[in-house]
Amino acid sequence: MILFLDIISFLFNFINTYFLFKILCRFLNIREQLIIRIISFLFCFPIVNIIIYANDITNILGVLIGFLIFAFVFYNDICIRKLSTVIIIYPMIVSVNYLAQDIGMHIFFMFIDASELNAKNVSTFKSTFIHTVSLVVAPVIWFSVWQMIKRMNVRSINLINTKMWLMIDGICLCVFTSILIILNFVPENPLINYPICFSGIATIFASLYMTIYISDSVQTAYQLQTIKMRHQYYEEKNKRKKKYAAYIMI
Repeated sequence: MILFLDIISFLFNFINTYFLFKILCRFLNIREQLIIRIISFLFCFPIVNIIIYANDITNILGVLIGFLIFAFVFYNDICIRKLSTVIIIYPMIVSVNYLAQDIGMHIFFMFIDASELNAKNVSTFKSTFIHTVSLVVAPVIWFSVWQMIKRMNVRSINLINTKMWLMIDGICLCVFTSILIILNFVPENPLINYPICFSGIATIFASLYMTIYISDSVQTAYQLQTIKMRHQYYEEKNKRKKKYAAYIMI
């Protein structure tokens, strides 16, 4: 039974990896080589499924550094877009994994008493079961993120300029720094940590929606400008034709 639960946990982690990979490919242009794509997918696995505890600066900063290196090595894009993608996605990874891990741990100690801790088989099964159940939330959130941004046109996001990215980053940096400070430098307190993480997830969703709105607006403006230029071109062309026809008649 424990093996079955471990397989289910692996499937949940694989789903998280798949959606993170798809999300990153929507934001950034991955290098074309197949081997790079495969390695990139594999690197997404430890990044999105990293175990996060409060005051665990090694994992919290480790995933940040690893994510930055990963984005700059495997994706072929301008630096501001790579940095912005990390600033937007990183707080989501940390918040979701911290909440899943911490809530699962609290549930574990709520349902297992001291006598059961001595019974290794019972406690192992219950801990594995609770851990597996706690992992359900992450695939749902990453699926929701993917559903939100999958309609975002890759060409339109290429039209977002540096100033627009900096505006989005300014909002996400508030979440970014809040989560880093709360989880690393404030004594662990679910009454503080949980609301910060939940509000961070909500803010990231709002930032993603804003990114989509900006990219759609830029794309619409670009299309309108193209239509206007074509209209002006054909107007000038018709004027030249009329002038030429009048000249012939003379």
